[in-house]
Amino acid sequence: MSERRNSVVSSRRSSVQVDPKDGQGMILQTGPSSQDDVESGTYSSIRMAKPLNVAGIAAFRRFSRRTSVAGFGRPILKTKPKLENTFKMEPDSNVRFNTVRVERMLDDILCSSLDGKKYDATTAATLVATIADTIKRQTKLMGFDRHKLVTHVVVGNIYDQGASITSRCLWDSKNDNFASAYYRNASLYAVATVYAIYFE
Repeated sequence: MSERRNSVVSSRRSSVQVDPKDGQGMILQTGPSSQDDVESGTYSSIRMAKPLNVAGIAAFRRFSRRTSVAGFGRPILKTKPKLENTFKMEPDSNVRFNTVRVERMLDDILCSSLDGKKYDATTAATLVATIADTIKRQTKLMGFDRHKLVTHVVVGNIYDQGASITSRCLWDSKNDNFASAYYRNASLYAVATVYAIYFE
């Protein structure tokens, strides 16, 4: 018995026998020899005499993963469906961003989330994130299709100080829009803004 041992890398229908001494390999391809073999699951072996180097073995493994037993070695090709362009340059009237509806929703969320609460610096970040997620989720449910939504919420402590919150955007003034709401109690104030940018 020879001391040299060969390692075999198996796949579904074929394998590569690799010689660890010189790195060369031989393709061992298995397949049904008759219709009876297909039904019984018996396969015969065929040895291809062409040696492979390391690059050839890697290419063979990649090809083997793409083959199918039912297709007898034919690769399975996955094609993406081709979608026609809509050529829409502006939103439909029924899905255009409605500032009045969104502002009413912002007022309801701010009042229900902050009514009777006191400002706490340790929990303010979590509170702002929760309010922003709620606003974004409720805005999406309104059905403003083909719009990118950006939600911005600010919560601060009231110490009889003045505060000014401004924003500047580069957008299409015809199709892009925003909605904003303000809330205040004895301990804190909050400003919530939703920006809607039309996505062509």
